[in-house]
This record gives sequence, structure tokens and C-alpha cells, in this order.
Amino acid sequence: MTRDLSIVLIEDEPAIARNLEYIIREIRPAARIIKVLPNIKESLRWFSASEEVYDLIFSDIRLSDGLSFEIFRKIPLKKPVIFVTAYNDYAIDAFRNNGIDYVLKPFDKEEIHRSLTKYEFFLLPVQKKSPGSGLCCGSCNPLSKFIKNPFSSITAAG
Repeated sequence: MTRDLSIVLIEDEPAIARNLEYIIREIRPAARIIKVLPNIKESLRWFSASEEVYDLIFSDIRLSDGLSFEIFRKIPLKKPVIFVTAYNDYAIDAFRNNGIDYVLKPFDKEEIHRSLTKYEFFLLPVQKKSPGSGLCCGSCNPLSKFIKNPFSSITAAG
């Protein structure tokens, strides 16, 4: 039995953070949002001190105190990130900082669903196939025999 998906949100706009959390829980009811971080300063403090286990990060890029890439440059987080931003000019930086998807605001449920499905298909080692989910066990992903944990050796460029 696998544990539920644990997610950290980095978002400085409370209404957007609540909306994203609502959509994630609607799509994946078992998912847990373990922390919502509103800025770089609090993110650096939390990631440096927390021993909480998490699987995935959803992150805005432009925060009240700078660009979220600063977090990933200062702390070598080895977790995938789905960037959710109003700006389309940061995609290259996003993918250089463990980005697995880039969602433009305003987002909708379908876009977040697509991002979560992408994460699950490519990064979860074993999936139980459920009718209509489009997901299967890791062995039916043609890349699974080559990729154990693609983020285990990636560090942010800095």
C-alpha cells in the first residue's frame, strides 16, 4: 500500500492558493496539502528546517519577495515542481529547476488534472491501474526501466 500524495504549495496570493488546493483535492481526494508557503523567505526557512515528507511542489514563480527560482538555487530540493504562473517567459528556467509542467494562470481543473496525471505517469514507481484513469503500473511506462528516480541527481543550476 502506498501513502497518499503529499504536496507543498508556494503561492503568495491566498485566493489562488485556496483555489489550487480546492482543485487538487477535488481531483485527488486522498492528496494532502501539507504546507502553503507565501514567499521565498518562509519557503527557505521551511525547506531548511522541516523533516516533513512531501512528493511534489506546486510553485508560483513571481512571489512578493522575488522569483521562486531563488529557493531552488539555495536549497537543492530533489522533488518535482509544477510551476503555476501568470508569466509565460520563465519556462526555460522552470524546467532547469525540476519543473515537470508549466501551467499558466488563470488555470482550470483540467490543466491541474493534466499536470497531476503527468506527474503520476512518469514519476510514481508503481501505479495500480484503475478503469478509465489512463494510468498503469510502472512496468507499462516504456521509460520506467531506464528511470528510477529522475530527480535523485538533479540540482538547480546556480
